[in-house]
Amino acid sequence: MPIRILLFLFSLVSLQNAEARGVHVLTYEELFAMADVVVIIEPISTEKTADKYPDDSHLPESSSFISYNTTFKVLGALKGAVNTEKPFVVLYFNYPENTARANGADFISFALEPIQFSGIIKRNENDAGEAIGSLFGGKPRWLAFLKKRDGGRYESVSDPYDAAMSFQEIHHPFIYKLGH
Repeated sequence: MPIRILLFLFSLVSLQNAEARGVHVLTYEELFAMADVVVIIEPISTEKTADKYPDDSHLPESSSFISYNTTFKVLGALKGAVNTEKPFVVLYFNYPENTARANGADFISFALEPIQFSGIIKRNENDAGEAIGSLFGGKPRWLAFLKKRDGGRYESVSDPYDAAMSFQEIHHPFIYKLGH
């Protein structure tokens, strides 16, 4: 049997077992249009709340979701009137600690401490690469597309189940060569 036919049959069998949740990925234009405010924010603190996940019958596990308020410092507003002198609170949900779901939610969480990472930079596929590291000298900052809730808090413009879609992490890491 020619290799092409074998590969085709294998792909058909593989696809039958594959499972994925259909998600409409919002464009920046859609996020911006849906948002009451578009802000650059830096997290200050996070606390659990007693808020319940919005009623959603297709998510039987939603009763186990944990709600959080994160308070942010507003660094700038690209859309909407925001008082940069007042704390800015965002409500969101997440799985209980140390749990995850295959094909599950795209929840968000916010690191309150500086972030470090390391890796290898390759200039082309034949390059062995250079080991690099980074240290961001401050808390991560976020570009956030949000809608206002009753009570003065904010939430993602995307579905709470895919809240991460409404946030983009932004930072300028200091990159250095390791071993030098």
